[in-house]
Amino acid sequence: MVVKKVKKPTDPIPIPFPVLRTLVEMYYDFQNTRIRTSNRTQMNFERNVIPLEDMEKYGVTELFKDAESFEKNIEKRLKADLANRPIYRDYLSLIKGIGPVLSAGLLAWIGDPGKYATTSKLWQNAGYGMNKFCSECKEWAYVEVEIPKTDREGKVTKTKAKRLNGRSQICNKCGNGDHLVVAPQQRVSGLQINWNPKFKTLCWKIGSSFIKQKASKAYYRALYDFEREKIDKKFPGGADPNFLVRGKKRLQHNPKHHFEHAKRVAVKQFLGHLWLTWRAMEDMTVREPFRPKGEAHIHILSVPEVDEGELSKKVTDMLVGLQAKAHCYPDNLTNDWLPRVDKSPKEDAETQELNEAELNDENKDESS
Repeated sequence: MVVKKVKKPTDPIPIPFPVLRTLVEMYYDFQNTRIRTSNRTQMNFERNVIPLEDMEKYGVTELFKDAESFEKNIEKRLKADLANRPIYRDYLSLIKGIGPVLSAGLLAWIGDPGKYATTSKLWQNAGYGMNKFCSECKEWAYVEVEIPKTDREGKVTKTKAKRLNGRSQICNKCGNGDHLVVAPQQRVSGLQINWNPKFKTLCWKIGSSFIKQKASKAYYRALYDFEREKIDKKFPGGADPNFLVRGKKRLQHNPKHHFEHAKRVAVKQFLGHLWLTWRAMEDMTVREPFRPKGEAHIHILSVPEVDEGELSKKVTDMLVGLQAKAHCYPDNLTNDWLPRVDKSPKEDAETQELNEAELNDENKDESS
């Protein structure tokens, strides 16, 4: 006899994804406003030669504490909702660097993992995928789409637009597909983006959160260190102002570029692990990894990993099944190939400075 779990009257009502998305945006919007206001307040005190200690004397500090409590209340509401969602309870909450707000954002912007038949589709929506570029014409491939347009009177009409495309077979300019190459998604003047910019911003925040962790405790921080060391060894000469990127000279391979590259790899791998784990937990099929015909063991993939506790049985069973078909994972289904050594404060200083500079740049962008 199967006993169904009876919902308690005190259990919170599940928050619909659009409302979840609104709460996450509210949290970050309010947080950015609070930070900017705090910075301006301190500048005004200094400009008027008023000791910063007087902020508490005149009750200004108390007001900022009230503002922080508002953010914490949003986080509490999100956490109460997430507690009843298996993907958070049994996976996301067990990963260092992924808190309730980031988790809620992932759920809100991904929604249903069934919308993404492959990991590549999820990467594409997050802005971590690839588009097509013609190396002969130096032009990006695009597709013409119709989008709704609302005028001042509220009348909705359709207008044509050119949207970046990662599936094009021919160049729009020369009509030839022989010179089409794949290139990372980026903004192009005159063309619409083909990703969710808010989802991409959330992934940027996730990467910045991973960087703040310790490698001995957090898998994705250890992965960042591993990838950073690889690219530093590959390009030991430092910044190269003559490096060609799609036919144009671009400054490349300075510490900032290497930092961004390693962080991007860590976030992409996390999204791939999330996609597999979520689909497995929802009893959805997972396509075995692609391998070119006639070739085997081209690339050994990492397996999803949590920093606390264990993966659910559904996920481990899925990995065992995929391994039996494709032999694409380590034999023991663990990521023991990855060094898990913490950097000393001195060694880690540059990485944290670059990460802090990114956060400061974001606050400047938000205030402009």
